[in-house]
Amino acid sequence: MTGGAERLLPILRAVFGDAQCSWVHIDPATGAVLGRSDSG
Repeated sequence: MTGGAERLLPILRAVFGDAQCSWVHIDPATGAVLGRSDSG
């Protein structure tokens, strides 16, 4: 629909209470980190 790469679901999102408000997306099947984000 948006032309992006296919993304597998489900994923896990870990949200941290740090100063940067970090998020990490994890593939539950492999444990691989799929992406991360922060306020910076």
